[in-house]
Amino acid sequence: MARYQEIADDIRAKIKDGTYPVGSQLPSISRLQAEYVVSGLNTIRAAQQVLAEEGMLESRQGIGVFVTATESAREIDIPAAVAAARDTLTAVLAAFDAQARRSVTFDLDKIEDADFVLVESLREFAARQRDEAEHDADGNAESRLQWAECAESLAEMVDQA
Repeated sequence: MARYQEIADDIRAKIKDGTYPVGSQLPSISRLQAEYVVSGLNTIRAAQQVLAEEGMLESRQGIGVFVTATESAREIDIPAAVAAARDTLTAVLAAFDAQARRSVTFDLDKIEDADFVLVESLREFAARQRDEAEHDADGNAESRLQWAECAESLAEMVDQA
């Protein structure tokens, strides 16, 4: 096995075990040369290039080489990863949808005349909103008409219950 490949394997292992965490900068080429007892800088560069091609390292001109992933892109089962991401997104969207839903349950039999009071209040509110929409004193005519329709729908639901 070529020396640069041995070095790449060792750096890969250090990335996986957390010695070099994602976001961290690798030691300089001269430091790595000393660590791996290599005289030529091209051997270290070749090792880094292998890991860069695998998506684990990124070289930033004039700054250094940084860890970008703990897994080699070659080791990733792309269809399985996409399926897992889809499943996660589906679960997140379902949770979001469930949290966004709001419902209120009334026991109309618990309080005498609750249904009457609720329906009359909703109808009164709807009438007031329609009246204010006609006179459009505050520029909210469209919203007021929507509120009136909502109140009327709620009143109808309570009437039917």
